[in-house]
Amino acid sequence: MSDSAHEQYFDRIEEHFGRRRGGPLVLSPKDWSLVEAWHKSGIPLKIVLRGINQAFDRFTTSGPRPDRINSLRYCEQEIQAAWEDYRGTYRLRQPRTGPESAGLPTASAHLRVVSTACRSAATNAHETTASRLLAAAAELDEIERAAANGDLGARSVDRRANDVESRLRSALKSHAGTDGFNALSLPPFSPYDA
Repeated sequence: MSDSAHEQYFDRIEEHFGRRRGGPLVLSPKDWSLVEAWHKSGIPLKIVLRGINQAFDRFTTSGPRPDRINSLRYCEQEIQAAWEDYRGTYRLRQPRTGPESAGLPTASAHLRVVSTACRSAATNAHETTASRLLAAAAELDEIERAAANGDLGARSVDRRANDVESRLRSALKSHAGTDGFNALSLPPFSPYDA
């Protein structure tokens, strides 16, 4: 990519973010390094802009708030989800020539790690807690298979994994009366929260 295309990538992101934010903004060095990471990862400009739009739309629909989005870091999860969706869709359109899956390999790998952590935590847990952890692991395995096969997009994976985590948190809290979930030291269930 030429220097002018490189500059344009950075400039367009800065302009678009400032426009969506509704005011002038100077990006921080951390924001610039994030843009550089997206650029080096090969995330197309249109995907970054789509992710920024989705983050601002989600922020807006969450109701009136006194604060504003002040950093591109707030948009990072939406951009990663848009990138995974794009890659999954692109791979689905390509003819498969090898054993490579059309799924979401990063999300799939993360879900396997969390499922294994749930099973490991269940071995040392009280019977009720252990059964809930094993049920959560089974649900995560199901989501992982669907993600690996390309049957779920990144947003669906994120939503379903967060739902499993939320239900497990609630179940453990109602059973133990405390936040037993945090004591388990499990990783975030969603691959986009990790």
